[in-house]
Amino acid sequence: MRANTLIMIVLAGVFGVLAVVLANVWLASQRSAMAEANGIQRDTVVVAAVALKFGDTLSA
Repeated sequence: MRANTLIMIVLAGVFGVLAVVLANVWLASQRSAMAEANGIQRDTVVVAAVALKFGDTLSA
């Protein structure tokens, strides 16, 4: 193989490993940020049990 081909293969491997490491670091920081956000009040999401038509009135 030519030297140019080997250089490109090595660079692709280095960039691939770098992308995996950076993604792992980012995911770890997101996980810790989510753990710290447990004290934040969140909204309640409700789902209809039956099909609704547009404009139907909702009651509690």
